[in-house]
Amino acid sequence: MTPRLAASALALALLAAIPALARAPSADERTRVESALRAQGFVGWGKIGMDDGLWEVEDASRGNNDARDIRLTPDDLTVIATGEGDRSATEQERAAIGQALRGQGFTGFQSVSLEEGVWEVDDARAADGTLYDLTLERHSFRILHRDKDN
Repeated sequence: MTPRLAASALALALLAAIPALARAPSADERTRVESALRAQGFVGWGKIGMDDGLWEVEDASRGNNDARDIRLTPDDLTVIATGEGDRSATEQERAAIGQALRGQGFTGFQSVSLEEGVWEVDDARAADGTLYDLTLERHSFRILHRDKDN
């Protein structure tokens, strides 16, 4: 392999390792997200994008060298706390999530885990039998995003 080809292969591999934001915001969405960031005390940030139904903001900072990537809920644009590590739901949490989902028209689900501050529910079954992967707000169990399983 020539040095030029090796360098090109390395560059492509590095680009593939960088997670891409799924969708850039429209002008109106950008204005809304930036206003919410300012209202929550942020003074600077990098790229903004929608990924899996959540707004992702790179390098958000409150001005004291604390830049970090954050996620916001899609509707009220609240920062999603991510302090606790990823884990499976306890039996009590699983029961509460099941009850909340039944109230929203679901009849059951396969598994649920807390990932980066939100509940990720796999194979939630709607009343018509359709399966969805859901993202739920951590405390209210409100559905933030749903993906239909193929």
